[in-house]
Amino acid sequence: MVFLIDKILQKDELTKEDLITLLSIEDEQDLQKLFEKKTIKNITSKEEQGKLITSDYYDGPSNFTHSYEETVSCSYSTKSGISVKALSAELGFSVTGTEKVGRTYNVNVDKGKKVNLKVYVNNKKYSFSVYKNDDYKGSGTATKPIGLIFKQYVFNK
Repeated sequence: MVFLIDKILQKDELTKEDLITLLSIEDEQDLQKLFEKKTIKNITSKEEQGKLITSDYYDGPSNFTHSYEETVSCSYSTKSGISVKALSAELGFSVTGTEKVGRTYNVNVDKGKKVNLKVYVNNKKYSFSVYKNDDYKGSGTATKPIGLIFKQYVFNK
């Protein structure tokens, strides 16, 4: 082991046999498994309503503009063994990061009415399959916040 560390420090070329010994693996086949790349395929996406941010009531008559901004976490779920770094690179965003979403909305409430304004996160949900050298390893999902959804319900007072 000391010999191998000396080779690394002296920048001598390591052989496959050196790596097998250094990494305490059985043979060259196990060495290849360490360097096999997992990739995602069959990526589909759709927008979907996420968590409720707020639900506010307003009495009429009134007319105003309200701005909302929220920092929301991205998320993912898979048991395929793909790393967070590889998954993030394949999808183009950090699956463990956050996104700031915001929007301005006009609220107009007529006399004798009451409005319930609900604000939800608008997510883009990705579904995918994970492969390692063309062998299927599992599937998963990842979600990225992309905006806000406003729903307005009008009631008689």
